[in-house]
Amino acid sequence: MSIAVTNLECTDDVVTLTVASVAGLVVGETVFIIGTGYNKLDGHHQLSAVGVTTVQYTVNNQDDITSTAVSAVLVEQPTWIDADDVEVFLGIASATANDTAFLEEVVAAANVFAFRRRAEAGYNDNPTTAPNASAKMGTVLYAASLYRERGSVDSFQSFDSMSMPQPSLSMGRVLQLLGVGRPQIG
Repeated sequence: MSIAVTNLECTDDVVTLTVASVAGLVVGETVFIIGTGYNKLDGHHQLSAVGVTTVQYTVNNQDDITSTAVSAVLVEQPTWIDADDVEVFLGIASATANDTAFLEEVVAAANVFAFRRRAEAGYNDNPTTAPNASAKMGTVLYAASLYRERGSVDSFQSFDSMSMPQPSLSMGRVLQLLGVGRPQIG
């Protein structure tokens, strides 16, 4: 879900981007901006306004920029779940700063995965709110699976002396909860 950014300006720490389309963008949504040429303007930002052809967000201590043509991209960052949701599922809290950082990464990856798979299946979801409890649980299960695979090449780690496969989270269950991968009649 990338959207072309054609123009930018910044006045009083409010950045205004002219975008190809605002369809699906909502106030409060976190987006990722790439390629503006300004370090403070690129990166993750929360939208404060969505207009007809523009979006706005704030940055701190940015010099004013007059209207400038750019070839940048805005990418939607879904936020259906957060680290707290995954910690509740796992039944543990992050033990170290590294655990917390990794948990944030898997949560972001799970949000993008779930949102993308549902979009590919024809759903038109709001990126800031899970469409239903089932999709939220599927996203949490996927994030927990990614977290549990930490340090492993291809699946959950096992300390069993025998090379027997260990039972793990079923991707089928995740897809079922997300409501994707269903047979379609064309």
